[in-house]
Formats: sequence, structure tokens, C-alpha cells
Amino acid sequence: MRQWPGGPNLNPLTLPGHASGPKLIRVRSFIDAAKGADMDQDRQEVWDALTTRASQLFGKDPSEFTEDTKFADLGIKSVQVSQITTYLEDELDIEVPYMKFRRCATFGEATDFVCDLLDQ
Repeated sequence: MRQWPGGPNLNPLTLPGHASGPKLIRVRSFIDAAKGADMDQDRQEVWDALTTRASQLFGKDPSEFTEDTKFADLGIKSVQVSQITTYLEDELDIEVPYMKFRRCATFGEATDFVCDLLDQ
């Protein structure tokens, strides 16, 4: 059991009316849920941009791509990687390093990589 400063009887999570009591926990949970919704929205925005450009380059419908779709299976060339990264940069207003993006094997990995760039 964790020892709180001042002993176990001064656990700020159990003191009624204390600033760190149950009300604060509910607020933090709400804030964490809101952050999660923002991350989901960012991820969807990245996914949409990636699949939109890939569909243009490979002549497929965006719905045909999944998280597990491998770029190698599409026969992607370096010029197409460059076109995708440039498109993502323009759409999302971020810098996408070409060589690091190229290391992403699947659409899911690429989406996660770009989301990480958005979080920086």
C-alpha cells in the first residue's frame, strides 16, 4: 500500500471536500476522455488524408485500405511515398520526414507515425 505524506490517514483521495477528492477525479476523467476524443479525431483526420491520397495514386477506393494494408503489396515507389508525405504535410500543416515515413510498413503504422508528429 502506498504511504501518503503524513501517513495513511491523510490520503488526499479519501478526504471529503479536499481539492484532490472524488470531484477532482471525475473532472480528470472527463478531461482524459476529451483528450481521447481529440486523439481519435486527429487519427481519423490522418487516416482520411492518407487513404485519400493513396486512393488517387493506386486507383483504389479509400474503403479498400485497412490498418494492415502493406505499402509493399501496393508496389509503392519512392516517388509515391514523396507524394503521400507532401500531401500529408499540406493537409495537416506538419513536416513529415520522408525517410522515417518510408520505414512504415502498413497504413496503420503510417497513421500512428503521423499522429505522433501531430502530438509533438
